[in-house]
Amino acid sequence: DYVWYDSNKDGKQDPTEKGIKGVKVTLQNEKGEVIGTTETDENGKYRFDNLDSGKYKVIFEKPAGLTQTGTNTTEDDKDADGGEVDVTITDHDDFTLDNGYYEEETSDSDSDSDSDSDSDSDSDSDSDSDSDSDSDSDSDSDSDSDSDSDSDSDSDSDSDSDSDSDSDSDSDSDSDSDSDSDSDSDAGKHTSAKPMSTVKDHHNKAKALPETGSEDNGSNNATLFGGLFAALGSLLLFGRRKKQDK
Repeated sequence: DYVWYDSNKDGKQDPTEKGIKGVKVTLQNEKGEVIGTTETDENGKYRFDNLDSGKYKVIFEKPAGLTQTGTNTTEDDKDADGGEVDVTITDHDDFTLDNGYYEEETSDSDSDSDSDSDSDSDSDSDSDSDSDSDSDSDSDSDSDSDSDSDSDSDSDSDSDSDSDSDSDSDSDSDSDSDSDSDSDSDAGKHTSAKPMSTVKDHHNKAKALPETGSEDNGSNNATLFGGLFAALGSLLLFGRRKKQDK
C-alpha cells in the first residue's frame, strides 16, 4: 500500500524517506483483466477496497526519470516487492505490497570535461625538428679546392723539348759525296762550277739554327760542326775545280 523514494538505494524503507505522489497502480484479476486503477496520494499511499478472495496482480507504473530500486532485500514488509507483484487474498486485506524508486544521477560533470586531452600543446610543437639547421650546411664538401689544382701535370715541360732530334745536323752534311771530282776529268770542259750561292746556303743553314734555349749543347755543337765541315768541304772542292779550270 506504499510507494516511496529510496534516496539511499538500499531497497528498504527508512524513516527519513518520503512517499512518491501520483504513481499509477493497476490491479488485474487472475484472468489478466484490469479491475481497478488508482494513484498514490501525497504520502505515497494507495489502496483497493472491496476485493473478494482470490488471485490478483498489482502493477506499479514507473515514474518518469526514476529507477526501480532493489527488491526483497529484507525479510520484513519494509522492502520493495517490484514493478509487478502477484498476490493472493484470503478473507482479509493485504497491505504489504510496496515499491520504491530512486533518481539516477546524470552527473553532468561530463567526464570528457572538455579538458581536451589533445590540449592543443600540439606535440609537433612547431619546433620543427628539421630546425632549418640544414644539415647540408652549405659547407659544400666539394670545397672548391679543385683537386685538379691546376698544377697541370702536363706541366708544359713539353717533353718533346724541341731538341729536334733531327738536329739539323743534316747528315747529308752537304759534303757532296759526289765530291764533284768529276772523274770524267773533262779538263777542257768548263763544267760551270757551282755558284757561290751553294756555299752561302750552307752558311745560312749554319746560322739559322733555332735557339730554343732548351736544346742540349752537344746536339747544337754537332750540328754546328757538321755545317762547318760541309762548308769547308765545298770550299775545298770549289778551289780544286778552279785549279783544274786553269
